[in-house]
Amino acid sequence: MEDCQLFQNLLKKLELFFILSERVRHMPQKYLKLYRPGFNFQYRIELHKCLKNLMLKIVSQKDRKVRDLQVKEVYGWYLKKLN
Repeated sequence: MEDCQLFQNLLKKLELFFILSERVRHMPQKYLKLYRPGFNFQYRIELHKCLKNLMLKIVSQKDRKVRDLQVKEVYGWYLKKLN
C-alpha cells in the first residue's frame, strides 16, 4: 500500500484528525474555536470512524486489483461526505 498515493492521503487525513480529536478532548474550548466552521465536530468524529473501518477492510484485502478499486471508491466517498 506504500505505492498508492490515494491510500497514503487517506491515511494522513485520518492520522491528522485523530491528533486533532485528542487535542479537542483535552482542551475543547481552545481548539473548537480554532476549528474551521462547517460540519460540527461530532459529524467529523463519526465520519472518521467510518473511514477507519473502511481502510481496515482495504488493508485486509489480498487481491491488489480489488484493493485499488476500493481505495478509489473510499476516496470518492470521503470527498463526497465533506462537500
